Amino acid sequence: MILGCPLAVLLSWSPGENWAEIIPGVVDNSLFGLFSDASISIQAEALIQWALATESYLTLNVDNLPSKTRKWLNTPDKGQILVMALRTNADYEITGVVLLADYQERHWSEQNLSATTTLISQLAWWRREKQITQLLESATEDLRQLNWYKHRRLEEIQRITALSLRQIHDLGIPANELTQMRYELLLRQLDHTAASMSGMLKLEQWQLHISWETMPIASLLKRSLERIENLLKYQKLWIGVHGLGQQIEEQSPKNSSLARGVPISSAQSAMAIAGDIVKIELVIHELLVNACNRSQTGGRIDIWCRRLDASKSSDTKYSSASGETDHQTSLELSITYNGAIEPQLLTELHDNTPKDVLAPCKLDQLPGLHLLICQNLMQELGGELNFYQLPDNRVVSRLLLTLVGHNS
Repeated sequence: MILGCPLAVLLSWSPGENWAEIIPGVVDNSLFGLFSDASISIQAEALIQWALATESYLTLNVDNLPSKTRKWLNTPDKGQILVMALRTNADYEITGVVLLADYQERHWSEQNLSATTTLISQLAWWRREKQITQLLESATEDLRQLNWYKHRRLEEIQRITALSLRQIHDLGIPANELTQMRYELLLRQLDHTAASMSGMLKLEQWQLHISWETMPIASLLKRSLERIENLLKYQKLWIGVHGLGQQIEEQSPKNSSLARGVPISSAQSAMAIAGDIVKIELVIHELLVNACNRSQTGGRIDIWCRRLDASKSSDTKYSSASGETDHQTSLELSITYNGAIEPQLLTELHDNTPKDVLAPCKLDQLPGLHLLICQNLMQELGGELNFYQLPDNRVVSRLLLTLVGHNS
C-alpha cells in the first residue's frame, strides 16, 4: 500500500445483506490486528456508516472510535484510521469499506492520499465487475442445467406421446358413430400436440425460433380464457371482453369460457393478428394469470381490444418472418383489473432493466420475473408490453400486436 500502513482490511457485504465480512489485507505489526470471526452489523458499525456518509475518504484518531468498534479492531491508542467506501456509479449500491490503520505520528502526504483514493476507486470497480461476472456465470450455469433437464424431460414426454398415438392408431376406429367422432377429435388433438413438441425439440433446444402465423384475435382470446377457466371459477371472478363486436362481451364465473356457443361475426374473424401465435398466447396467458392472482375474490377483469393505425401505435415497426419491416395497423389489447400491485414493481417494469444488477430487485423474483420475460419477449416479437396504473387504481397490462385486418 502506498501509505505503508501496518493494517489494511476490507469490510465486505453483498447488496441486501445486514452483516459485513472481514477480509484481511495487510497485517504487518503485532500491535495491529482484528478479530476476523466478529459479527459486524452494517447499520450499527460507526466506521461503516461514517464512510458511507462521506463522499471521499475519512481520517480520524483511534481515540475517537466507539468501544463497540474497538472490540473487533485492535490498534494502539495513539493511532490513526482512514476509511473509504467502495463507490462506483451513483446508482450502484456500495458493497464494502476499506479500512487503513497506522501510527498517529506517521504523516500521510496529500500526494499519497490522492494515489490511495484512486487505487481504492479502482478496487471498487474491479470488485463490482468480479461480482457481476460471478453472478452471470452462476445464472448461466443454472439456466443451462434447467434447460437440459426440461429438454430431456420433454423428449421423454414426446416419445411416450408418439408411442401412445401409434398404439391408438393400431387399435382402429370405433364402430359407434358418436364414439368415433370423439375418438377422431381427440386423435387430431394428440397429433397436433405431438407435432408441436417435435418442432420445438428440433428448432428450439438452445434458442427461440420466431415463426410467423395469423389468427383471429377472438379465437386467440377464447383459447386463452379456456386455460384459466378453473382459476376464474375458483376465485369467482367476472371477466368482460370489449371491442370485438357482438355476443362476446360478458362472462360470469358460471360460464367463463368463451369457447362454447359464442358465434363470431365476420368482422371479428377478419380482425386477426400476425406473429408467433404460440408465444403471444403464452404471454396473454401469463398476463391473465397475473390479473387473476392479484384480483380479489369476486372481482372483475376486463379485456379491451382497439384497432390502432400506425400513427397511434408509438410508431412501432413490426418485422415479418421474411425480414420485411413496415408501419402496420396494430391491435391494442389491454387487460385491466382492480388489485394490489407494488409501486416498485411498476417502476422497475417501466425501466425494464435494473439500475444496479447486483442490488435486490422485484424483477429477480416471481411474478415480476415472468412479467419482465414477457415484456422482453414481446419486443423480440415486434410488439410492445407495458404496465401502468390508472387514476382509479386499476392496473393495466397493455399489449401492442400486429393486426392484419384491413377493414375498420
